[in-house]
Amino acid sequence: MNTWQCVGHNCTGLESWVDPFTGEEHCWDPKRYHVMDEKCLDYYIADEAACTARGGEWWSTNIASQKEFCGKSKRCEGGRAEYGYTGNRNEEQCLQCGGSMISDGKWESGTWYVHAYNPNQFPPF
Repeated sequence: MNTWQCVGHNCTGLESWVDPFTGEEHCWDPKRYHVMDEKCLDYYIADEAACTARGGEWWSTNIASQKEFCGKSKRCEGGRAEYGYTGNRNEEQCLQCGGSMISDGKWESGTWYVHAYNPNQFPPF
């Protein structure tokens, strides 16, 4: 199993494919996936107690929690590197080599609209 897969991940019951070079099995599970290469979202876990029991960190679905999650993950950009990629450096290494830590997430507030069907409207959305 790859280290980037979520804990508990397996391809049972999911469409999968085998990497011809490594022989590893891969699949896509819409309820369990990685976000920003550091967090695993597992929608099979229903509440905070179950999350804690599995060794996870609970992130609420309230707006304040989601806003914090959105900008929390950072990666190194720029600076000097022998092979050109600096994104996996920690903050100290990044700054020492002239890079800067940036976030890929940017919070943008939205407005939720409840759809009301109008049979006289075309198209109906």
